[in-house]
Amino acid sequence: MKVGVCGSPEHRPHNMNRPLRITRRPFVAIGIVLSPLVLLDLLNLVRHGLRSDLVLATIAPFLLYAVLMFTICSTHVSVVDDGIDVSTYLLFNRFIPFAAIDHSEVQIVAERDHPAFVSVYYRDGEKERTVTLSLKPYNRDDVAWFCALPEIKARIHPGLTRRA
Repeated sequence: MKVGVCGSPEHRPHNMNRPLRITRRPFVAIGIVLSPLVLLDLLNLVRHGLRSDLVLATIAPFLLYAVLMFTICSTHVSVVDDGIDVSTYLLFNRFIPFAAIDHSEVQIVAERDHPAFVSVYYRDGEKERTVTLSLKPYNRDDVAWFCALPEIKARIHPGLTRRA
C-alpha cells in the first residue's frame, strides 16, 4: 500500500490501525559489529584453554547482543485511528492522541530516505511531554508512511545528509 502525497487523508485507508514492523537490519548490523570481538575471544579461548574467566569473556558479546536485541524488539509502535500507541519493554504503554500533538521533529542522520529519530511533542493534561522514538529498526516503507502522516505535524531536520 503506497501513501499518497505527504500522507494525505484521501490516500489513506479509513481504518488506520497499522504497526511499524521491525526489519532484520539491526540484527545484522549489531552482529557484524560484535563478530570481531567474538572471534578474538574464541581465539583467546583456544590459545589459553578453558579457563572460567575466558569462557565468561567469550559469552559476554552474546549476552550484549541479546540485551541489545531485546531492547530494540521490545518497543512496539502502532498508529491507530485516533493516535499513536507506544509500548516499551513489554510493560510501559503510552498513548499519544493526535489531537494532543503540538509538533514532531524528524531527525535524519545519514540516510535521507530513512530517518533516525522522531520526537513527538504533545500535551498530557497541563504538562508538555516528549516521546523520542528510534526509527532505524523499523521497515523503511513504514517509517516513510509514519513520518508523512499530517497528524504528527512533522518538521524534518536533515542532520548530516546533503540536500538534493
